[in-house]
Amino acid sequence: MKKIISTVLAFAIMGTMSTDVLAYSNESYYSVPSMIQYTIENDNMGDIVNRHQLLNQENEQVATCLDCENGYIIYDVNDCIIEYSPTAESPYANYDDIVYYGGPLEYVTEENGEFFDITTGNNVSDFDFEPIESSEYSIQTFSSTSNIRDVSWTVKGKTRLLNYNVGDLKACGSLATTILLFYYYDYVSHDYLKSAYANDPQKTFETLRKIIEPQKTGTNCEELTSGIEKAYKQVTSLTSLETVSRFSGDYWGMTYYNVNALNTPVIAFLLNHPIYKTHWVVAYGTKLRYSGSKIIYKWYVVNDGWGNDNVVINSNYCAGIVYLTKCK
Repeated sequence: MKKIISTVLAFAIMGTMSTDVLAYSNESYYSVPSMIQYTIENDNMGDIVNRHQLLNQENEQVATCLDCENGYIIYDVNDCIIEYSPTAESPYANYDDIVYYGGPLEYVTEENGEFFDITTGNNVSDFDFEPIESSEYSIQTFSSTSNIRDVSWTVKGKTRLLNYNVGDLKACGSLATTILLFYYYDYVSHDYLKSAYANDPQKTFETLRKIIEPQKTGTNCEELTSGIEKAYKQVTSLTSLETVSRFSGDYWGMTYYNVNALNTPVIAFLLNHPIYKTHWVVAYGTKLRYSGSKIIYKWYVVNDGWGNDNVVINSNYCAGIVYLTKCK
């Protein structure tokens, strides 16, 4: 099984880029924009092994996915990078037929007239993908990548690769909370989880899910925060734990502060999921791309909740964050 998604991507415009040919082994016929080529080479993704045109529900191309030996990269029709990973396998690696895209982490295929999410297998019969407008990136031409450089920050520890949100559970908020709590348990204090939960991540997830999801407390930052605070009483040994939600302002900057100054991840939610409306991930890093002294990209480095980390997501798709700020 797989699941639907419709999309009309109108993401931040990166502008017109020069087009180069990647002279990779026997894949030299792949002609890609120079900024995409730079990313593939800079992140050591290896040869391009396949190329997919990603469509919306009207069968219009909205993006391109390049499968590489060591990862993948997805960019929109304006050559703006939406997401990539130098380590995770392409979500479209096993698909040579027509495929679809619904935004970050939303990969879709069609079977017998029905649409399915490639990651979860869910059938999607209804969707509402809204284009994102942004003035964050100015229109400019990159005739050369000689002045391009990347700077990144990640937490010192590793987030756990848990993948319990399968089928139709729709519990990505609970899973992201589980991953976040286990990071605190592993690297901050064992008091963040009672022993009965510390030894059983899936039990922790199921407990959180029963508290958070039935109350529909994971559909926005404030509601997820409320659900987390209720769940704390069940799973943590701490008598007081403060949670903050931010659904306005500089999400990327606050994530950078948590990662760089506090060495702690945050929960970030991505817009425009066709079923869940939002999709929760754990952001454990931030990344900037400069052209000279100008910032041209802001990214989050995330654990996607499906067993992959080191997935890089364009900051335009983050609609808020939730994080821990205090314990007594």
